[in-house]
Amino acid sequence: MKRLIASMMGALGLLAFALPAVAQAPKPHVQASLVADAEGISPGGTIHVALRQVIETGWHTYWRNSGDSGQATEIEWSLPQGFTAGDIVWATPGQHMTGPLMNYGYQDEVLLPIPLTAPKTAKVGEAVTLKAKVYLLVCADVCVPEDADVSLTLPVTAKPAGADLQWGAAIAKALADAPKPAGLSAVFAPAKSGLSLAITGEALKGADLAGAYFYPYSPTVLDHAKPQAIERGPDGLTLTLAPPAAGYAEGKPPTELAGVLALKGKAYEITASAGAAPAGASGLGAPAAPAAAGKASGGLGLVAAIAFAFVGGLILNLMPCVFPVLAMKAASLAGHAHEHAAARRQGLAFLAGVLATFLGLAGLLIAVRAGGAAVGWGFQLQAPPVVAVLALLMLAVALNLSGLFEIGASLQGVGQDFASKGGLAGAFFTGALAVVVAAPCTAPFMAPALGWALTQDPASALAVFAGLGLGFAAPFTLAAFAPALLASLPKPGAWMETFRRAMSFPMYGAAGWLAWVLTVQAGSDALARLLALAVLLALGAWLAG
Repeated sequence: MKRLIASMMGALGLLAFALPAVAQAPKPHVQASLVADAEGISPGGTIHVALRQVIETGWHTYWRNSGDSGQATEIEWSLPQGFTAGDIVWATPGQHMTGPLMNYGYQDEVLLPIPLTAPKTAKVGEAVTLKAKVYLLVCADVCVPEDADVSLTLPVTAKPAGADLQWGAAIAKALADAPKPAGLSAVFAPAKSGLSLAITGEALKGADLAGAYFYPYSPTVLDHAKPQAIERGPDGLTLTLAPPAAGYAEGKPPTELAGVLALKGKAYEITASAGAAPAGASGLGAPAAPAAAGKASGGLGLVAAIAFAFVGGLILNLMPCVFPVLAMKAASLAGHAHEHAAARRQGLAFLAGVLATFLGLAGLLIAVRAGGAAVGWGFQLQAPPVVAVLALLMLAVALNLSGLFEIGASLQGVGQDFASKGGLAGAFFTGALAVVVAAPCTAPFMAPALGWALTQDPASALAVFAGLGLGFAAPFTLAAFAPALLASLPKPGAWMETFRRAMSFPMYGAAGWLAWVLTVQAGSDALARLLALAVLLALGAWLAG
């Protein structure tokens, strides 16, 4: 019988990790497609094919420099032999504030044209199919990586084909509106508050410069969230750019500033070198900085960020995704009510589990982001295998609380030997599990603190996450050290078994919620596999019990 149970549980683990990874959500937030500006392509000819993104309301994708966080859209081509595709012609982005972070990207709909050239050997009369894989990150309050397979079939024509009736004019406008050089002169020099960027040229004389904004191509040359103060001049303008929060690379200002100067309805590519600002770039006063940037400029500072994180951690205990695990621990606390020394040990073990898991996840998040990946807090629940395993774990805990099987105090700290090693391990495990399922939730005060933390050095970031963990663990840990509160609970008895079984229902609810998350991520096939695994798990638990 033991071999049978072991074999079944081993197969359960293998099947759980065999759940398919996210390829494309059943209901993506971005509808991606390819459209062309011409009805065909001639041998040796060049047309523009645009990547069209139709973005769900409230969500956005990213420009070539995503800003403080995010990831630029990427496209991998699978073209017929001899066909070549150029670089994306990026549209002028917009500014998207997420807490204290400034991101650059697009919302609603955007066309990103790409030049496509046919070989001179292309056969007239044949149809060619252009295929590509699109990788993008789409964000609102959370970020979701999506990818899409797109394709477009065009005929090879003897002569250059006419403009496509549906998309020709739209792509032509996208190309005309895209930032391009305009003979502007740009220089920068160190200033008290960062860098002073002076831009002059015929295109700027008499132009409306209110709200002018510089989008750098490099993400590390300025603090994106700080306002860019504007001073107008007869021949152009001067922008004051704050230095990046983490400091310049190698402690020195850049040797070149390249990017896009965006005005109302116009945008220009510029490349600035170090030098003295010309007289015509300033002297006519400074328009107000953009409201969004000004509002976002208030930095928290380390002490304030830790305080915000602590308060956010306290409130996080009230979030629906955390309640089931805390309910499970409440059963344990009730059992320890009249064993004060054991209750205190349980409280400290729970605190240790919370802090260790918060800092572990935070360290992994910081390392992954430092490697260039665009992930946010709660990233572990973006992976379907992790979600599936957590759902099965929640189900196993619920079955245990329901009395289907008994595995002692090692899982939940519920048992007779309150001071046993198993009970402390259960408290530590409960703290760790609470953090894992709490990560997708965002309580008030959390967003500014976490957003600030992820723009700082690792030590400051970990200090903020430690503050969050302390706030999260504080209610349960302090309750374990409150004799008056514990004394008010009934003495252990038959009621504990009833209370324990009642606490199984929040765990069933948590398992159901995670199953829904998996369905959104990986589709109905993944849900079917998960339900099959759930039945197998319940059978194995019953046999074990």
